[in-house]
Amino acid sequence: MTADEDARWMRLALVEAQAAASAGEVPVGAVVVKDGQVTRGWIGVEPNELSPELAETFGVKKATEGVIITGVLQDGPAAQAGMRPGDVIVSVDGKKVGNVSELLTAVAALKPGTASAFNVQRGDAKVELNISPGVRPKPQRNVRR
Repeated sequence: MTADEDARWMRLALVEAQAAASAGEVPVGAVVVKDGQVTRGWIGVEPNELSPELAETFGVKKATEGVIITGVLQDGPAAQAGMRPGDVIVSVDGKKVGNVSELLTAVAALKPGTASAFNVQRGDAKVELNISPGVRPKPQRNVRR
């Protein structure tokens, strides 16, 4: 992973952590005591707020709600399930998502290794993808010698 990619994923991790913390859905203390660490779902995407410009760029002009995916991590859980850049996630596990914060909160609440339904607008079609979230990989640090 390059330094730019590492920085981008670290920013995304921070946004995910803030969204999960603000949702208050997962009692962090209880999870830490049970598992020894906080484990949140992660699917390996770069989400963005849906705008008319992004919808037109990615060919999903009919999408009016949801979160547009502008990047998919190669070999990540979303990629393995068939998610593509330009897909618009409308709901996760039956819960509608209207913005990036709601998406990140919904994904963070998923149990890694357990498949969940993601309803997606792809072009003019509606698609359901079953994604098994993973655990975010630790960033690789470049060691200088």
